[in-house]
Amino acid sequence: MGKVVNVRARAAKPELEVEAKRVVGELPQIKPGEHEGEKVGVLYSLPITFQISGE
Repeated sequence: MGKVVNVRARAAKPELEVEAKRVVGELPQIKPGEHEGEKVGVLYSLPITFQISGE
């Protein structure tokens, strides 16, 4: 199975970047991509939206 690696995040506040990376790091292992029978890395974007109360 494949691991999620090289996670990058952008956010208005550093704390939100840290939390987004934490959440993505908790994803289960996934089936790796294949090309012509070889396992290959796959770039993937996962939009995460935080709803913050009290601001």
